[in-house]
Amino acid sequence: MGTTDRQDSLAAGRLTSAQLDLLVRKIESLPTLPAVATRLLELTARLARTDSPQADAAARAEVLAVISSDQSLTARLLSLAGRLGGGAVGTVEQAVEAMGFETVRSAGLSTKVFETFETGGNAMDRPAFWQHCLAVASAAELIAEQIDLPAGSEETFVCGLLHDLGKLTLQHCLPKSYHRVLEAAEKRNADIADYERRIIGLDHCVVGRRLAEHWHLPGTIQEVIWLHHQPFEAIPQGLPARRLIAAVGLADTIARQQRFGFSGNYTFPRSSQEQARQLGLSPAALEEVTEALPERIQQRLDTLGLERVSGEGLYREALTSANAELGRLNEQLLRRAKKLSLQADAFAALRDFTAELTPEATTGEILLKAAKVTASLRDMKLSDSAPLVAYSLGGRDETVLALRWDGGEAVAWRTFAGAPVAGRQRTIRRVGPADEAVGSLLADPAELGEWLDPSAYEHQPLLCAGRWVGGVFCPTGGVAVGSEADEIAQAVIAA
Repeated sequence: MGTTDRQDSLAAGRLTSAQLDLLVRKIESLPTLPAVATRLLELTARLARTDSPQADAAARAEVLAVISSDQSLTARLLSLAGRLGGGAVGTVEQAVEAMGFETVRSAGLSTKVFETFETGGNAMDRPAFWQHCLAVASAAELIAEQIDLPAGSEETFVCGLLHDLGKLTLQHCLPKSYHRVLEAAEKRNADIADYERRIIGLDHCVVGRRLAEHWHLPGTIQEVIWLHHQPFEAIPQGLPARRLIAAVGLADTIARQQRFGFSGNYTFPRSSQEQARQLGLSPAALEEVTEALPERIQQRLDTLGLERVSGEGLYREALTSANAELGRLNEQLLRRAKKLSLQADAFAALRDFTAELTPEATTGEILLKAAKVTASLRDMKLSDSAPLVAYSLGGRDETVLALRWDGGEAVAWRTFAGAPVAGRQRTIRRVGPADEAVGSLLADPAELGEWLDPSAYEHQPLLCAGRWVGGVFCPTGGVAVGSEADEIAQAVIAA
């Protein structure tokens, strides 16, 4: 059994907090964040809070030294700077001159964090998820430019970029289980965190925070990852990063409303207008952020050296995503409407069925009414060559009373010799091929062949207090076995 199979097996019983710690700390396929990126985060977080020119210059020099110590990162930045600057760039210092210090920092962090997960499973659409994270980071950066946050716009960008780190972790460590989460959330148009907790036991906010702690990321980033879905009033007032957390939460809402990328989440517990108001962001400022977002995303794509996507292209992708979601919603509504219609028909049939019953009704009369209800609810097309056969099991005499009905006025009746009670199956399949039931039903199964070909029929038993008391042989076709209509028909007949 492979590593991810063992982990998915573990998750099948739902993860506890202790098991999560073991998963995060011991899994070999998820290495700790490279030291260069961790150190880069620490230094740049300190930079964002310094007011001293001397300290600022020293910290910048140390950042450049850290970047220069990593071969792959240095090569990546030099390549980016060369393309963006239009000329050869040979040192990290020249890359800073070509792209700017903050751009170099963001590009380095973005590259290192997401490269860590490159070997994970494929439950998620990685490029689309990456675009969502980039959109949230860009929106958070724009919000930070509009309101007074202790963290600068660049630190806010990094917090937005890493806000869904827990989803990457779950998808990487438990790809099969997380695929089930994604499917369930999409099918029900639901909050993905609800199904993470139901299927895995913990949601991406808790998992992401635990990994951020393991990686020794700054406390602010840990808090954003953990609390970005919380309402503003639920975030402790004494928490220094309270408004930053709320800003990332608003950025996530904006990015998802604009359909940039894929987050796996389909609910909006709070509107962007309400979240903006709590942050002191005016409606005009919120509109400005929303309108500027596509261009800001494009700037970041350029910075990271990714394939250029025009503003029109971003909107086209968002529109395609919105249309797909509308299609899913419409399909769900149609299914619900069909189910409600079937349920209404079932209740009407049950009402008519019970209204016509009297204490004097014979077994044959009840059996005929049950046959007609079954044919109606299962939408059967009966004929002389494809009739419906219903039967009632006798008591101690082991006889079987049966009727044959082709949908017209004529009804044929017959009494068969039943199989010995001791020989009948103690349990009978809820629905199954007719020929499986005939042997347990009749002393001479061949006699039923005069009325129907069991191989072309399905058998639906009627149970009373768990006892097999009768049943219906239905011609195959019409409503599919196991469908909602079939389940409703079974429930009505059993009643």
